Amino acid sequence: MSDFQNALVITGGASGIGAASVQAALGRNWLAAFCDVVPREKVPPALLTDRSLYVQADVRSGEALAGFAAQATAFFKSRNAGLLPSLGVVACAGISRRGDPEQVKLMESINVGGTSNLLQAFAGDLKARGLFVGLSSIVAAEGIAVKGDEAYKATK
Repeated sequence: MSDFQNALVITGGASGIGAASVQAALGRNWLAAFCDVVPREKVPPALLTDRSLYVQADVRSGEALAGFAAQATAFFKSRNAGLLPSLGVVACAGISRRGDPEQVKLMESINVGGTSNLLQAFAGDLKARGLFVGLSSIVAAEGIAVKGDEAYKATK
């Protein structure tokens, strides 16, 4: 029998809701693989354990997330008697930008493109044993966008 029944994969895991999600998974004795754009030195030390894997990766790059997926899968199997646990794959990386069209484009490439890249990177593993979740803010979920945040709402 394997040691770990569940594993969490999360983008944007070095801060905010993403970091809290990684911490919650570790608290439940799950394995966790997470990525973010910040260097490892900026990741909260409590998230860096023998049950977690951190990979610096930009969600806008399909190649970067494919590499993250390969590392995460290998990590999970190495900690779990060669077996892949049930996966929770969570798209959490996101930013809010308004006004400047270039910044809005950046937001769209992270919030929409990053989610698509994550899903594509883990699609094969998800078919076997997994669940894909997109985390968002209450602004997007409840349709209560603050004036000027309509573009953010549309991307989440």
